[in-house]
Amino acid sequence: GAGGVAVLAHPMHYKLSAGKRRRLVAEFAAAGGGAIEVCSGASTPDAISVVARLARDNGLQASVGSDFHHPDGWAKLGRSIEHTGGCEPVWSRWVAAQ
Repeated sequence: GAGGVAVLAHPMHYKLSAGKRRRLVAEFAAAGGGAIEVCSGASTPDAISVVARLARDNGLQASVGSDFHHPDGWAKLGRSIEHTGGCEPVWSRWVAAQ
């Protein structure tokens, strides 16, 4: 009711086969999920391609993240991450409304 969007975070980090990952994403979308994290701080180009395809195949928008958790690890705070994969970004629904 508040206008939020359910996003499946870092789908490549789950220890799943490709088939189980496809099923997870399909079930997430069928349950009303709206977006999937296509790219994060440590994503490889191959992983981005796989997740972008999952997003497109399941009608999901794309989210991106820096995976900043603390100063001593992961990506640097504010690191620019480009959206890739040809997916519609989840934030476009709010940008268009402005």
